[in-house]
Amino acid sequence: MLSTAVAHVTRGVVGAAALFSWPCGAQFEPSVPRDTLPSRVQVVAINAAIGAVAGALRAAVTGQDVRKPLMYGAIGGAVHGAGKALSSGGGASRAYAGIVVSSLGTSLTSNVARGVSPTEEFFLPLGVARLRVFPRDARHVRLSVDLLSTGVLVHNLLDDRLGFNWYLTARSGVPTFRTRGYDIVSNGDFIGGVAIAGVVTVSEFSADTLRLASHERVHVQQYLFAQEVVGRAEEDWLRRRLGARASWWPSWLDFGLGGATGYLAIAATGGNGGFVLRNVEREAYALR
Repeated sequence: MLSTAVAHVTRGVVGAAALFSWPCGAQFEPSVPRDTLPSRVQVVAINAAIGAVAGALRAAVTGQDVRKPLMYGAIGGAVHGAGKALSSGGGASRAYAGIVVSSLGTSLTSNVARGVSPTEEFFLPLGVARLRVFPRDARHVRLSVDLLSTGVLVHNLLDDRLGFNWYLTARSGVPTFRTRGYDIVSNGDFIGGVAIAGVVTVSEFSADTLRLASHERVHVQQYLFAQEVVGRAEEDWLRRRLGARASWWPSWLDFGLGGATGYLAIAATGGNGGFVLRNVEREAYALR
């Protein structure tokens, strides 16, 4: 009785949160011609450009010198892109190495985007949590939890149509589920997998599960970049605005507002067929 009630409440909360998340799915075959997909060098260059803009935005808005944030943001974006490229198309060792490299780059861009030292903090994703390292603090290591990803994880664990897949999770480095006798349908199309925040689900009927899991891992890395670079800055701003009223909000809890920002960016640029989602998918297809 209690478990059923918890399941219904959790599904309702996650269902509402998913409206403001970053749901990205992989079709069984790419919906764009393969010869139009970016090369790995182009992926690194594009991510460097995104990192440069993200790093310099705060400095530009506050009237500060943008040169160093621009430079460090670009370096962080390039390292993030290189990490995604490294993690694709290989085994578990490459996947984990790529996640580490990608996270280092994301940390660099996140730091300058939030107006702190480029080496203020580095993070490593651990499922739905983050291991955060602060080289200059007396307390060097802290743990934080991504609320949105945690909600999706709990929702999937309570859903009888899904099963947690230890093999794919261990191989890809991100929490991964497989359907149990069900297809995944998005906008009327059958798709092979979907990533919502930091959690991946792949179809039981996929003929190439490992490749799909690799594709969805790229989407998780994209979400991590959005959350750490944009979502953290938004949440820092909210904490400052709330002041003493934010005493209920523990420092170790991240809401996952980067997913909401990603959703709004997708919606504002044409939705499923728009510029942002099309390029998010093109990168994942190129690196899977």
